[in-house]
Amino acid sequence: MDLVSRELGQIAYIFLTDEVRPMGGTYLPEFLSVIGERYTFTTRPDLSDAARPGGVKFENGIFRVGSEKIVVGGLTIYNDAIVVEAHHTDFSKAVIDDVRKLAVNLFEFREPRSAPIMVYESHVVVDFDLQINNLIRSFQAVSGLIRSSLKSTYDRDFQIDANLVGFAVDPTQLPALVSPYLKPEFSISRRLNRPYADNRYICSATLPSDTHTALLEEFEQAVLAGVEAT
Repeated sequence: MDLVSRELGQIAYIFLTDEVRPMGGTYLPEFLSVIGERYTFTTRPDLSDAARPGGVKFENGIFRVGSEKIVVGGLTIYNDAIVVEAHHTDFSKAVIDDVRKLAVNLFEFREPRSAPIMVYESHVVVDFDLQINNLIRSFQAVSGLIRSSLKSTYDRDFQIDANLVGFAVDPTQLPALVSPYLKPEFSISRRLNRPYADNRYICSATLPSDTHTALLEEFEQAVLAGVEAT
């Protein structure tokens, strides 16, 4: 497997609002204005809508750490969560930690008493060495049926390959605090507009970036083991 690119490494930092809100209150437009300036976001929310329940989102910013810089695709602040989009979950975590320090030191937000929840989302593009067709034991029989039906309908003999593999957690099992921010899905789908022979896929998981990449490597080895066993 070859990692081609990281498309998204998002973290939702979820907390109990009552535990972090300043005792004396806070003027949200001022807080959000400081956030916009600190990360030089090019797209900023209307500060008059600062308290709206859907959250306020900043887009296209930079977080500078010494000589290094982190591209911040998005930062959304909700009443009970901070969501940061970058290209690696480690980058998103660094931004969240910085926002938290800023909130505590400058605006008297409090550290939560209850342990916050971190929810991850990772999207990467990879080239596999094997076709995902091998995941389906009856692939030849099933694809043959589809191929035959297409030929009888369109009078053309199409090559059939698996396009998408998906797994998910039952959403009814998720805690209420987490469910708005968690997509409990793991998917591997063909990259659009690429020949199937390239074996290029966009892969999504509710995992940190490095854990996701390691899982995909193990996934490929499991597919290979299944092929060798047949």
